[in-house]
Amino acid sequence: MTDTQQLAALVSRLQGRRILVVGDIVADVYIDGRISRISREAPVLVLEQAGKTIIAGGAANVVHNGATLGGCVTAVGVVGSDADADGVRAILTDAGADTTGLIADATRPTISKTRIIAGGRATVSQQIVRLDNESHEPLGRETEARLLHAIDAALPGVDGIV
Repeated sequence: MTDTQQLAALVSRLQGRRILVVGDIVADVYIDGRISRISREAPVLVLEQAGKTIIAGGAANVVHNGATLGGCVTAVGVVGSDADADGVRAILTDAGADTTGLIADATRPTISKTRIIAGGRATVSQQIVRLDNESHEPLGRETEARLLHAIDAALPGVDGIV
């Protein structure tokens, strides 16, 4: 059996399997900018925003991949009450994942890793900086209790946990 056939066999075994994914739900954000000039205040590029894309990162990436490959994937994790949470939730829902286990906590942001990509018509685009946004505080008791309840509710009948 070739490597491709082995991979196809593994993917077919995932079809319909109930998978629980617990972890950090991350919004990988890419902001594309076109170089317009050099700033007068400092020797840095001034970019005009040309686009913004949110991609599922961290455990959300695992959820997305599993659902895309045909698994019945349930996501459990903590997100903020913000646009990044809405973006990740929409991506996972569109992939067919169950997002009822995403616990919104208004006291903390959705973990995000924002990459600023600079480029121009005659230049190659490249990442110039990454901004990380996440809380380092422990979960509050209510959020922790809601998270544990979501895990307990999802556990019956799962075929695997990540």
